[in-house]
Amino acid sequence: GFDHQSFEVFFDVQNTPTVPSTRFGPYVLNNANGYTDARFTGRQAQMTIQAIEDADWRIGDYRLEVVQGSKR
Repeated sequence: GFDHQSFEVFFDVQNTPTVPSTRFGPYVLNNANGYTDARFTGRQAQMTIQAIEDADWRIGDYRLEVVQGSKR
């Protein structure tokens, strides 16, 4: 079977290109409903999926729900 604990998900977030990124995570996927909250604020984000143990796994379709923040 598929084990969600075989990998970690991180987000590296920046507000401007000249500032170093801030890493959020690791996030654990929710086996019960398939959704996981990962809340952070930034202008750009890079998602990293990383194996944490030697196991068979694959990345299928995934969706991100992104919400625009308040305007300044």
